[in-house]
Amino acid sequence: MDIEIIRKAVRSDNYRETLEFIKRKTERKIWLDEVIECIMTGEIIEEYPDDSRGPSCLIHGKTKDGRHLHVCCSMNLPVWFITTYEPGSDK
Repeated sequence: MDIEIIRKAVRSDNYRETLEFIKRKTERKIWLDEVIECIMTGEIIEEYPDDSRGPSCLIHGKTKDGRHLHVCCSMNLPVWFITTYEPGSDK
C-alpha cells in the first residue's frame, strides 16, 4: 500500500470518519488535526488487505507536539478513518 494515496486524499478532504473513529478519538482526547498530522508524517506499519471493510492499514506517526499516534484507515476512496489511539494504550 502506498501512503501517498492516503495523504493525497486527506489533502483533498477526500476522507470520512466512521462512528467508531469519532467515538474513540473523543474518548481518547485525540483531535482530528492530530490524526491528520500523524498521517502526513507517519508510515504504514501494518497492512490489512483482506479486511472485511476493504483494504486498510495502520499508520504510526507523530504530531507536531511529539505525540505518537496510530491511525487505522481504509485505502478505498474516500479514505475512511476507522480508529485512532496512542501506541501502548488500551486500544
